[in-house]
Amino acid sequence: MPRLPTLLDEVDSGAVLLPEFQRGYVRNREQVRGLMRSLYHGYPVGGLLM
Repeated sequence: MPRLPTLLDEVDSGAVLLPEFQRGYVRNREQVRGLMRSLYHGYPVGGLLM
């Protein structure tokens, strides 16, 4: 599994894109912070399609 900085670099470069069937990005900063905190601590989260 790629590390978060690597994944963010790939998003910035356009190497990682949202699939066409994916809805637009709708989370606010606090929700993203909470998701990243959950991932960091190894808590169960919904699926991430990569």
